[in-house]
Amino acid sequence: MTEMKSLFSTKNKSYLIQMIENNQIPNGLIFHGQVGSFVNQAAQFFTRALHCETSKTPCDTCNSCLAHTNNSHPDFIHINEEKTINIEKIRWLKEAVKYGPTSSNHMIILIENAQTMTPGSANAFLKLLEEPVTGVTFILIAPSIDMLMPTIISRCQHLFFPQSSSDKINTYVNLLDDASSIKEQCLENIDLLSQYLDTKILPPMDTYRSIADILKMDAFDRISYAQSIPDKQLATLFCKLWLKDIWGTHNKEEKTWILRAEKLIEIILNLKYNLNLKLQMEGLLLSL
Repeated sequence: MTEMKSLFSTKNKSYLIQMIENNQIPNGLIFHGQVGSFVNQAAQFFTRALHCETSKTPCDTCNSCLAHTNNSHPDFIHINEEKTINIEKIRWLKEAVKYGPTSSNHMIILIENAQTMTPGSANAFLKLLEEPVTGVTFILIAPSIDMLMPTIISRCQHLFFPQSSSDKINTYVNLLDDASSIKEQCLENIDLLSQYLDTKILPPMDTYRSIADILKMDAFDRISYAQSIPDKQLATLFCKLWLKDIWGTHNKEEKTWILRAEKLIEIILNLKYNLNLKLQMEGLLLSL
């Protein structure tokens, strides 16, 4: 954790440390940023620093830091649902926090993918913010603040995390013992490296097909392949890899390749919104 924390915004890290030093810990915080901004690591850093018994940054050796390492700190609750955060989870949370912290001055509830709250659970969570328990702080993580309910936004302090630079990520990776293996698994691609370092999970790259492979497919195979891409995140990643392939290996001045690049950029932008994924990908692959 000590090394990983350096991958998120240095400016934001200083701000979080200052918040702790001044003992100005709000009831609600929103950390928002895309994959590669290392928002989760920032939240973990803040929690450890707040609980650390020896300093304003995690020492990684005190009882509190060791409890976090072992995922056993009594004043830390981590919610990371796979699909949606339903109202039952918020009701459970209300009971879990009603007495406040037990072994420290602050209880932290980290809610990843806060944008997946259902309307009912979002309204129930709003009541938790409106009736704060002393010493309890909620940290909501979302790719974009616009994905959260406006009334929740208004009751939280928010902090935007920019994506880490390519140089910073490459420098970090090069210091790792298995740097070569990681780079190979990530296809030497900075987006994949960011995702791996941020989540420790690599997308299923065995499904990736290059532009050259796609151009060899007939219309039926292209539609079938488009329908096999499971989610927006993977589709966006594939589009970025295809765009990099075009810029790196093809004649950028040839009109056909210019049009293909423009179409990829259009789809990448479209995928940021709740548009039909399969329809977008089918249209893209048929137009290449």
